Amino acid sequence: MVQKCVVFGCSNTKDEKRGISIHQIPFFEDQRPEAKKRRRKWIVFVNVTRKNWTASKHSLICSVHFTPEDFSRLSYDGQEYQRRLKRDEIGVVSIPNVHSVKPPEEETNRDVRMKRREVCLTFM
Repeated sequence: MVQKCVVFGCSNTKDEKRGISIHQIPFFEDQRPEAKKRRRKWIVFVNVTRKNWTASKHSLICSVHFTPEDFSRLSYDGQEYQRRLKRDEIGVVSIPNVHSVKPPEEETNRDVRMKRREVCLTFM
């Protein structure tokens, strides 16, 4: 099953080359008041662009919707660094707050052809 970001207009998946990570909406079925409050903030973030959307335990948001300050870096067995959202004694502290869609893709062959075509049509 492909895991995609649930934010409207964004279909990012985990992509290490582009530095995109996927994060599960936290605190599913956690009844602590602070946990409910934090989960609600994540859901409200998605509801800004997706009205009547309901979160499940499998709902994910990609790292594009967070600022660099929302992450801490942890070393993994002396290998590469792994990005994780900041946490405290309750759990995840970071709240998504960037509504931009995925970063622009590289220009495809079709894009190049269409630009060339537009230039040719302007000279006719």
